[in-house]
Amino acid sequence: METLELLVGYLAWPLTAIALALLLRRQISALFDRLRSARLPGGIGFDLFPFSQGEGAVPIAAETDGEGDADRDRIKAVYWLGHDLMWTVDVLLRGGPGSYVTHGLRQSCKHISVLGIQDSRHGRTVLQLLRNAEGRPESAWTTADRETVARVSSSGKVLTHQSSS
Repeated sequence: METLELLVGYLAWPLTAIALALLLRRQISALFDRLRSARLPGGIGFDLFPFSQGEGAVPIAAETDGEGDADRDRIKAVYWLGHDLMWTVDVLLRGGPGSYVTHGLRQSCKHISVLGIQDSRHGRTVLQLLRNAEGRPESAWTTADRETVARVSSSGKVLTHQSSS
């Protein structure tokens, strides 16, 4: 009997809240429809429903005439460039095979080319890292070399000297 009383006591508030939410769901839904954004102290703000189909919203699955395809390709290339550079740094710092490092740098160079930034300081740095890594025997990948390449890969600084092999 005491267990039943405790169980009812524990479940009373959650069940009451669920019942009220079900009874007032239309009113609650209307309230959320009116609430589109929030502003916090310090000027921080955000949209609560950025993908809602309100007035002036662009449908999520809108058909395009092909003009936005180039922008989408660039966005994808930026994403994959960041991914491949982080993956390469991870392989370096975890002592992965040199062939994986070369693969990650090669993929990064491909994305850099799609973005058209191969002549930038960062593009030249990644290309230089790839050239240094290609054909390098596994035994030549020392911990110090791995840390140097990882640091350069993540910072974008141009190598001014060859690290020791």
